[in-house]
Amino acid sequence: MKRFARNSTFTILLFVLVLFTVWFYRNGSDGAVKKVKYSEFASYLEEGKIAEINITGTKITGLLKNDSEKKDDQREEKKEYVYTYAPYIYEIAYLEETYIYP
Repeated sequence: MKRFARNSTFTILLFVLVLFTVWFYRNGSDGAVKKVKYSEFASYLEEGKIAEINITGTKITGLLKNDSEKKDDQREEKKEYVYTYAPYIYEIAYLEETYIYP
């Protein structure tokens, strides 16, 4: 019976360690990643809310500009990313011509 208790304790501890590791890597990143509609992403571009953009295939990822002011650099800046998928490849060309390389 002691052997069973020792093995089950080890299994539970290993499971908790794996859960903690997964949680840490998913939530401990530089910032949040949020999926938005293509039209919402285009409006972010139009309003100048996107600081950086990355286009890979039909996936478009953007880093939102941080509007909050830092106080004496004490607060750590959280980055917020948004991404979307272009419905058609020519939509990416339109975004590039209109907002990225005007």
